[in-house]
Amino acid sequence: MKYDQLVRAISQRTGLASEIVKKILSELPEALSHLEDNEKVRTPLGTFVAWPKAEKKIKLPTGEEAFRKAETVVRLRPGKALKRKK
Repeated sequence: MKYDQLVRAISQRTGLASEIVKKILSELPEALSHLEDNEKVRTPLGTFVAWPKAEKKIKLPTGEEAFRKAETVVRLRPGKALKRKK
């Protein structure tokens, strides 16, 4: 499924205009980027968690060693609605 197909499907199921659905989807990453470390947000998709990553020593392809800076990443722990049964 492509982005436009997803927007159209959500728009049809909810009755919202496609422009509103696109705006909501585009604002989601911005809203999630303001989570504090280890803060959780439960949604019908699953739980979004702000996961802190410490500074880490890495090896570059040239063989040199460098440090990856500390950062916080947002992870999605899928809920039952996203899990497929085999």
